[in-house]
Amino acid sequence: MSELPDFRHAHFTVSDENPFRLTPPRDQANFDNVADASKRASSGRNASHPYPNPEYEDVFDALKNAVKQRTKQGTAFLSLFNSELMLIKRSLLITIVASMAVFVISMVCWVILNVGLSIALYSVNLSVFVIICILLCINVAAAILLFRLAKNASQLVSFERVIGLIKRSLLS
Repeated sequence: MSELPDFRHAHFTVSDENPFRLTPPRDQANFDNVADASKRASSGRNASHPYPNPEYEDVFDALKNAVKQRTKQGTAFLSLFNSELMLIKRSLLITIVASMAVFVISMVCWVILNVGLSIALYSVNLSVFVIICILLCINVAAAILLFRLAKNASQLVSFERVIGLIKRSLLS
């Protein structure tokens, strides 16, 4: 088994790649005297460069990879944008179909309610003119109430998610 070096008597040189490194690698530790360490440090600095010298192919490959990554990022963004638009389109279509179905059902129920109310008022021996006026007032009040409700609901529908997605992608 080989002997382990005594690090208490070792002299360390400054790291070429990072002068603030707290634990330099083993090849920068000198177990000789201080004069040999300074000679080795000065010769090491002149002989080797701290940064690699890349070749043309390496730089070109790195650029190609960066372009591929940017292309894939753009494709992913367009795919996400397309899926958001498809989701909006489907939800809008479902909302329109459901609204039409609810409208038809509610109109049938409303007509049945009006007929029942008019029969009940006629059985109390009210005139036809008074029955028509009462039903007209009830129908106008219900229409105004439903119009206000629809107006408030339409303000809640927006494209905030798509706009937020576009802003996030343009800012990053």
